[in-house]
Amino acid sequence: MALLELIPENDQDQFLKNVFSVSKETFGFIPEALKLYGIAPEILATTLKAFEAYRETEGMSPILFIYIRFAYANTMKFPYCINLNTLLLKALAVPADKVEEAKSDWKKLPMSDNEINLVDFALKVAINPDDVSKSDIEALKELGWTEKQIFTASDQAARMNYASTLIRAFKLEIDKV
Repeated sequence: MALLELIPENDQDQFLKNVFSVSKETFGFIPEALKLYGIAPEILATTLKAFEAYRETEGMSPILFIYIRFAYANTMKFPYCINLNTLLLKALAVPADKVEEAKSDWKKLPMSDNEINLVDFALKVAINPDDVSKSDIEALKELGWTEKQIFTASDQAARMNYASTLIRAFKLEIDKV
């Protein structure tokens, strides 16, 4: 049981009703993490604004950001986010067998080699930031990634540190669908 009282699906202000409704429409459920963030709607709003910026980044598929979160969760062996991002990928029609196979190696997700390189770099930023070098960035640029895309992917991975800290600290239970 979570250490904080999560916002129930049927008991929120209009902003949360809208957010919960979109989540349910898009993915078929409301993640426990979303209910946690619902405790502070202003913080949730800024988080959703970042997700909106990710979706609007030219040349990057919105699903790539779920791949980044999935890869981070698997690399860090974080059960809540492995489960949540598995559910999100399946809800977005990524074949279940591909998602299950990727649990042992996230590079088995249906991504291009260029995307794998970008995700790998974003994980390096989030997990081993002191190891990031100019040559890493130059290699991504040679693959066609822009500085904005490199930063945006890195931002998503780094936010996983933040989110996973809160989720673990407040003992969220695995989402059940």
